[in-house]
Amino acid sequence: MADSALVTKANLAAVAGEGYRFVSRLPWAFKEAASVWDAAFAAGKWTEVGALSPKKNAATYKVWETKRVIDKRSYRMIVVSSSSLDRRKSKKLEADIVRKRRDLEHLLREEASKRYACQADAKAAFGRLAPPKYWTVSHEIEEVAERHYPHRGRPKKGEEPRLEPYFRLIIRIGPKKGDAIAQIRRHLSAFVLISNDPDRTATELLREDKEQTSVEQGMRFVKEPRHIAPVFLKRPDRIEAFAHVTQMALLVYTLIQKKIRGALQAADRPFRVSWRGELQAPTAQVVLDLMEDIQTVTVRIDGQRILKDSTLSTEHRYILELLGLDPALFSDSA
Repeated sequence: MADSALVTKANLAAVAGEGYRFVSRLPWAFKEAASVWDAAFAAGKWTEVGALSPKKNAATYKVWETKRVIDKRSYRMIVVSSSSLDRRKSKKLEADIVRKRRDLEHLLREEASKRYACQADAKAAFGRLAPPKYWTVSHEIEEVAERHYPHRGRPKKGEEPRLEPYFRLIIRIGPKKGDAIAQIRRHLSAFVLISNDPDRTATELLREDKEQTSVEQGMRFVKEPRHIAPVFLKRPDRIEAFAHVTQMALLVYTLIQKKIRGALQAADRPFRVSWRGELQAPTAQVVLDLMEDIQTVTVRIDGQRILKDSTLSTEHRYILELLGLDPALFSDSA
């Protein structure tokens, strides 16, 4: 399971050469992505998957599957439609709607300033305008009679002006195109998975892909500036070694979180944090923050390093209990 950076023609060839099975997002740089996207929405024959998370108001999914050939190799293509729109995509869509409204208002002001010799010309001009993407519009053609005098300066007393008629196009913006915007949202809520796994179902592959979120959260922990910035390494072997150490640290971090969450499900005592309240699924970061204020005194006797007089609070002991660790680790171990 990997993000879309995996899916290049060179990488696909390497994966095939090694015999690996994979699932990833298909980048839009591949023409097959738009092809299967359009085919899925044109067919409209989705398989309901439902929610993949027990959380309240969790997104629900439906899938549509086909096959495509890339570099003479056949791949499964799974179009996934989600009931929730990604926050970034939603903000981008709303910003685009506002921007298109502003552009439309500018265009309509320009049109209103134009003169047409007859109604037919004004009507033809309206027909040439591209239909707005998000907004409905209405129009009317107004006849205007402009007064003109045959000379410059103030008109003479009783002098009548010459009327020069022309037509102008007045366009008004109406309500949003609700159905069109809803359709765009549905399309933005979909993505395409690519896989060479012949055995797993589309739902299982989708579930594997969604697990990537937890991996990315862990990698954010590793890449935090406070963990990386103080470290300066020049030699490639030391950089590689540091990468291995950070991955091992992430493994320990993940195991702490997994174990304490699993233990809490069977515990009869809630896990409370002063600044967060009661937590059912605490992160490892919360656990480590709570353990930071443990104070120990280290003494050396006959060359041996011994921990003495650790201060363990009730919450510290509860955390150790959930993790299956002996509090003696912080008090009298050699």
